[in-house]
Amino acid sequence: MAKADQEAVSQPFATIVAVIAAAKDSGAKGLVARVALRCLGNPLVTIDHEPRSFATQHALQACVSLALAPDHELDLEELGTRLWPDAPLSRLHGRLSTMVWQLRTGLGPEGWRIVRSRSSLGMEMDGIDVDLLGLRASALRLAAMPVNDRDDHQVATTIEALGVPVLAPWSYHPWVRDEQDRNDQLRSVLERGETL
Repeated sequence: MAKADQEAVSQPFATIVAVIAAAKDSGAKGLVARVALRCLGNPLVTIDHEPRSFATQHALQACVSLALAPDHELDLEELGTRLWPDAPLSRLHGRLSTMVWQLRTGLGPEGWRIVRSRSSLGMEMDGIDVDLLGLRASALRLAAMPVNDRDDHQVATTIEALGVPVLAPWSYHPWVRDEQDRNDQLRSVLERGETL
């Protein structure tokens, strides 16, 4: 593993992995995902535990955007505005076409997951493990439990993991701030010992 990759897998990330593993051990079934997407800290896509690279940050941002979007699909105009907020709409079509090619190429054998229609772009998510979504599911399960039934250690590690910045390099983007706000709200509920 490269030194930069080792640094990216920090103690908070190890905590996140432990929280998600505990959630899977407590009832989730199935094989380890072939494709994994890390959204906490520095974003990373892996296939069979091997990091994937993308020709541009826009392709990686699109991958993350689709994974986190409702139904894993975004209107092309909305996606284009996320990726190029200052670009005129007239230039988005060409940029999106290039970015879709870069995204599929970056995903290599998993490029088939990217589905483009006339007005939207989607991602087939079966078998993809997204750390942020796993963490939120774990946090929501804890928040739904009566306070006295919660495991204190699991609550503490989940609170710590929710404090890791979401998509750190892109934290200035409004859509990323929205994702961070969701984590902050869940963290606050757990810290105050509230129940959802």
